[in-house]
Amino acid sequence: MVPDYGQCKILFAHPEDILSDIGRKLIKSDVFQKNVVACVIDEAHCVEMWGNDFRKDFKGLDCLKAFFPSSPTLTLSASAPPQLIMKLKESLCLSKGCKIVSKNPNRENIFLDRQKLASNNYGYILRPIAESLLRMNVLYPLTIIYMNLKYCGYAYALFDQILKENQYKGVENIPKARLFAQFHSQQTKRMKEEIIAEITKENSTIRVVFATTALGMGVNAPHVNHVIHIGLLQIWNPICKK
Repeated sequence: MVPDYGQCKILFAHPEDILSDIGRKLIKSDVFQKNVVACVIDEAHCVEMWGNDFRKDFKGLDCLKAFFPSSPTLTLSASAPPQLIMKLKESLCLSKGCKIVSKNPNRENIFLDRQKLASNNYGYILRPIAESLLRMNVLYPLTIIYMNLKYCGYAYALFDQILKENQYKGVENIPKARLFAQFHSQQTKRMKEEIIAEITKENSTIRVVFATTALGMGVNAPHVNHVIHIGLLQIWNPICKK
């Protein structure tokens, strides 16, 4: 956010920014009160999914209707079911007669498949993937494997053990040439940014990513071929994001 009143046409902000002292001062200023023509809340399902504990400021976004009562509000979500939409109308103080525009999110080139394996041992599940990566190297289809955080390190070590010196693209044995990576909340911001930048390329060096839910929302990686979930799928909304 920028405190320079009137110096921008579109303001992008996190809920925490809007509800901060600077944010409130900004949106209550004469410039904003006279010129704001609309409020847009993207990923609106987070108001209900995160607003009660993880990021409570999402629940505070209902203040936008109080600050800008005459400006229309647009809320967007790619995965909010009907019952959640009803909750959002109440949480965000939207009018009862607000217009709801919905579209089937089905993608014909994406399907969900379930496979029951003989063992739920992570080594048993991951070893065939590691061996395929060893054979195919950079030709292995870009794959994201979602798992619990405590198993990401194990998966990384297993691939390191199986691929050994063949875990790199080309002849340079440097981290940036490694064919697999792990992505979770314990990594630094720079590490996560580098992984996202790589897997969004058409010819990514990284071919397999071991990830938690930290990787998903807001990431546009059109060249990912496979998304594998290890374990039971419990809550549908995060699954859609993945």
